[in-house]
Amino acid sequence: MLTFHLVLPEERYDTLEKQWVLIDAVLERARRLPGAVAAGAVYQRPFAHGAIGMDSGVLIEGQPLGAESYSRNPIVNWEAATPDYFRAMDIQLVRGRRFDDRDTANASPVVVVGQSLAARLWPGQDPIGKRMRTYGAPGDNTNPQWQTVVGVVEDARYREVDAPRFDLYLPHRQAPNQVQHFMVRVTGDPRAAVSTLRAAVAAIDPEVKVDGASTMEEVVGRAFAPWRFSGVVVSAFGAIALAFAAVGIAALVVFSVRQRTREIGVRVALGAQARDVVVLVAREGAGVVLVGLVAGSLVAWTLRRSVESLLFGVTPDDPLTFGAVAALLALVSLLAAFLPARSAARIAPAIALRAE
Repeated sequence: MLTFHLVLPEERYDTLEKQWVLIDAVLERARRLPGAVAAGAVYQRPFAHGAIGMDSGVLIEGQPLGAESYSRNPIVNWEAATPDYFRAMDIQLVRGRRFDDRDTANASPVVVVGQSLAARLWPGQDPIGKRMRTYGAPGDNTNPQWQTVVGVVEDARYREVDAPRFDLYLPHRQAPNQVQHFMVRVTGDPRAAVSTLRAAVAAIDPEVKVDGASTMEEVVGRAFAPWRFSGVVVSAFGAIALAFAAVGIAALVVFSVRQRTREIGVRVALGAQARDVVVLVAREGAGVVLVGLVAGSLVAWTLRRSVESLLFGVTPDDPLTFGAVAALLALVSLLAAFLPARSAARIAPAIALRAE
């Protein structure tokens, strides 16, 4: 994915109609780039300004006109998009249709909504054909014109990494705010297409400049940077805690062995084999590990919801995660108990008895 925006000479593109012509020409050239799969444009691309974006209220047909009705409905993440934007961004169509060439400025007003917004506004109903009003709808409260829902698409993350908002899209020719960010999906390295893209835009208008060219991988990487840092820090503390736990268990077993040096010597003198001593000492260490795992698992299960906001792609009560962590702790802890147990098995009976 390649993303960029244009710097326009305002005096030459002072109307929406002039901007539409330029946008269509740039998208047409972008589709001709080597390896291009799809090209579209949107008002605000994902993570364009962090948590800042375009909010809008919505009104459903049948609700009384007025601020009170707007306040009962959720605030949406408002976007304007060209017909091929969803395909370029690989935002899948769930129901209905995407925008196409019929959605002109003179056509009946339409919108495409995210599936979370559709479920919120029309629970258990088919949203296709429902009518609503949002920012950019023609008319006013005395003479409203309704926008018809023609499609439902997958939710996307435009501002925050951790959760999507309620998304709503207008065709760019029916929106009062023009699309600003271009998205081009290509095969191969998208950075290799930047120079060709600049030349193509210059051929349309030498005064129009391509700015902010970047890959979506880089954009998403910057958005994930704080999460990756937190992950590294938490992982480091987890590794330190695991090391402390292993050292603590080993020290406990060593202390226990030293306290029982005479007993171990007597057992060996009476014919106990090395493996018997290892099993004896390791069994006690395993008992401590088992108690710790049960207690720790109960505490982790009780507090699991407190870390839900930090998780991505996994639920706080994921059984595989709990099982894997418990198995890792058990393995490390049993290894920490085994090493001093093996040393205890090597104690010579005479030395053990003489120590007392």
